[in-house]
Amino acid sequence: MLDEQDNSIEVSDCLDITHDLCPMTFVKARLFLEKCQPSQIVEILLSEGEPLENLPEALTLDGHALLSLDELPKSSEEETIPDSRQYRLILQVGDDSAA
Repeated sequence: MLDEQDNSIEVSDCLDITHDLCPMTFVKARLFLEKCQPSQIVEILLSEGEPLENLPEALTLDGHALLSLDELPKSSEEETIPDSRQYRLILQVGDDSAA
């Protein structure tokens, strides 16, 4: 799958944790990244609030490189739900994904 924001970045796998709450967002993201290969480019879809506030920093502290973090456009169904913003986090998996 190609990253729609930058066609030069090829995303090889995706994790959708938009319906999960902390701390499960962190647990699922770590388990997902442990299965990935070093230098692999992946995307994680997450919601605003605690996941957005905590996950990007926690994963970079684990040794993964944050390539981009963008808000996704709302669907027509989501436009009626307040505070339903979702984001796309693009990471390059670090050399030691089990950190």
